[in-house]
Amino acid sequence: MLNIKKYINKHEVQFCVENIDSSLFVKLNGRYKESNMSNHILFEITDGRFISENKYNAASKPRNDTITTAIRLGFKPFIFNSRILGRSKIRYFRTILFWLNQILLLVSICFRCRNIKDSVIFIQYPFIIFNYHFAKFILLIFKSRRCKFVVLLHDIETIRQKRIKPIKMDRIILDLADVIIVHTHQMAEKISCIDKCPNSKLIKLAFFDYLSSIEMIGNDSAANINLIYAGNLDKSLFLRRLQDVGFNNEFKMFLYGAYSDNIPNTEGVEYKGKFAADRFDSIEGNWGLVWDGESVDSCTGQYGEYLKINSPFKFSLYLAANRPVVVWSKSALASYVKEYKLGICVDSLKDIEKTIKSLTIDELVNIQSSVYEYSKRIKSGKMLETAIFSSLKLLHEKIN
Repeated sequence: MLNIKKYINKHEVQFCVENIDSSLFVKLNGRYKESNMSNHILFEITDGRFISENKYNAASKPRNDTITTAIRLGFKPFIFNSRILGRSKIRYFRTILFWLNQILLLVSICFRCRNIKDSVIFIQYPFIIFNYHFAKFILLIFKSRRCKFVVLLHDIETIRQKRIKPIKMDRIILDLADVIIVHTHQMAEKISCIDKCPNSKLIKLAFFDYLSSIEMIGNDSAANINLIYAGNLDKSLFLRRLQDVGFNNEFKMFLYGAYSDNIPNTEGVEYKGKFAADRFDSIEGNWGLVWDGESVDSCTGQYGEYLKINSPFKFSLYLAANRPVVVWSKSALASYVKEYKLGICVDSLKDIEKTIKSLTIDELVNIQSSVYEYSKRIKSGKMLETAIFSSLKLLHEKIN
């Protein structure tokens, strides 16, 4: 075991990690072989806010959890701040600071990464910085030093926006990556159609981890159904139509997130405020809802359609809280919910009450038991750990 306490200097984000395993065991040909992690690097460029971001905003947690897991597995953290000199509210100075920051960032990256030949670089995409030419230049420098890229894909705008022609940054990352960790089988199929990206370099994650030490007791009672919906309530336009679902005293929905005008004043729907991403033990309710779009009858619109390939982070939140989930029957997550018995799939929000009440005691017990097991897995980082093992195995097979 390698004990590291490293505080990155002023041009990098402060990060402290203990008890990092310096080696990784990859299963090859039925036997576990040790993989030397000395040349495995976690490369991250941040705007300096992602670690200490608003505790009530969970947007940074997937990236932070990924960093924690990668470092635990032995990846060396190369984490850089893209705003070394800060930023200005004055437009003129903001432009000057932007370019000075870019130059200093480039110098610090080149200096820190001067000895990375033949390394495996783990990257999260999309990048925090959005300068295409800068990002492309850095990636090509790494490639010129014979580095291999393992990319964890959080989102891909080409698919979300239904672009016919791929966004330039999406195309370069798909072309240069040696292994890409995607959410689901459906996302893999879509990406394979973009710029002829081969399916052979795609690894499926299924759903994200949600690192936590919190233990929550499950609730298998179907007497009172209290749905949990947590997230960006402003973009959840279907909330305006919740009065059509038929909520009542025995069938309620609890909403969590920043207040929004989309929240209806209707029976059975209660706004519960915000909770810190790492303190989800304060949430009420016994079923977690994954839904998006403009309608309660189906997931429609850009965000609703994206559920057909995407694995939203709120799904992992509910599992971490030891709550079974309710998902749209046409979503990418539906197959996992059915296979692993993690909840129910419905065509419409109007079907939820009768579907849950039709479950037998044995079915409820099986669901809660499966949820409990997967809750432990995602809270300890096993989903990403498995994907990284598979990625390194794939790289090994390509090299040999």
